[in-house]
Amino acid sequence: MRFIGLAFVSLSLISGAVTKSAVTRPPAASAPLRYQLKQGESLRYSLTADVHGSVPILDSPTPQEINAAVKIVYVATPKTKLADGTMDVEFKVESAELELEKIPLPLPEEEAQKILNQTVSLLDTGEVKKVQEGAPLPFGVSIPGVDPKRLYALIFPIVFPEKAVKPGDKWTFKSELLGGQGTSPVFTATLLPEDGASPTAKRKPVSGAKSVAKPKASGAQSFHVKQDFQMGVDQKLDKDKKPIKDGSSPYYTRQGKIEGSGVFEFDRVRGRMSSGEVTIKADVNQDLIGKPETEDEPKRMTSKVDAKVHVRLEPAKAPGDAKDSKPETKKEKPS
Repeated sequence: MRFIGLAFVSLSLISGAVTKSAVTRPPAASAPLRYQLKQGESLRYSLTADVHGSVPILDSPTPQEINAAVKIVYVATPKTKLADGTMDVEFKVESAELELEKIPLPLPEEEAQKILNQTVSLLDTGEVKKVQEGAPLPFGVSIPGVDPKRLYALIFPIVFPEKAVKPGDKWTFKSELLGGQGTSPVFTATLLPEDGASPTAKRKPVSGAKSVAKPKASGAQSFHVKQDFQMGVDQKLDKDKKPIKDGSSPYYTRQGKIEGSGVFEFDRVRGRMSSGEVTIKADVNQDLIGKPETEDEPKRMTSKVDAKVHVRLEPAKAPGDAKDSKPETKKEKPS
């Protein structure tokens, strides 16, 4: 259970953010930006994260240093298109890998799938209308508003405006990437002009992961959107570290800030995100303000995290290309 907790804490820490990317010719201002959701057409994405931080784990009173690498392969499949124009998109975890201090650790895929698999109803702008969540987390997250079950928001990372935009235009939007009671996330997007640096720099994969070339989108086929965000945290908690709802006296307070910025590359013709780099910085303090139950109960616990996430559209998996498949061995007949 400890390893599973460490694994999902690492996942929690990558649930937000973004960096810089190459910028090619943007779409024409007369064409509103949209995702193209085709029923039954699956999109396969890899999310690879490097996480560094100091956080309380599994109710430990002392923050522990974390240096982790996580890779998740997600498959997003549009299902039914509803009468209000939304499309149900099924998100499934194909594989999950974890390294702590460069040591591969078991990350049970069934556990990851049970928690992370879910169905999301969204418009072609990327706006989420409804989420059918998976199982609850088996542990508490010390950084509020950051939840590994929200990782699907990195696959449809920008909510586009209804009207067309031109290079340099900015807009704010609501993202499911961060949020929750006692938080105030603000997301801003900017359509970039034709300059910048590529977000598709080579990186070292998690041990055992296969390196797959990124599908190319060039010239007028691609455009880039910069995302900036910040989220203030101001919570009053009970003894179980749950937000107070009835106005009773708090036992803890949590205050701090989560922020990040970055760029996503989009394929204009196919209407999908093709790559991006994601960064996040979090600094949150939890202070004891109630009467301590024990003498050694810490007065303050601090969570600090720096994470960078690479998101990339991968080629569709070939039929019969099961990672666990093994060649058949012929049994010899007894002589």
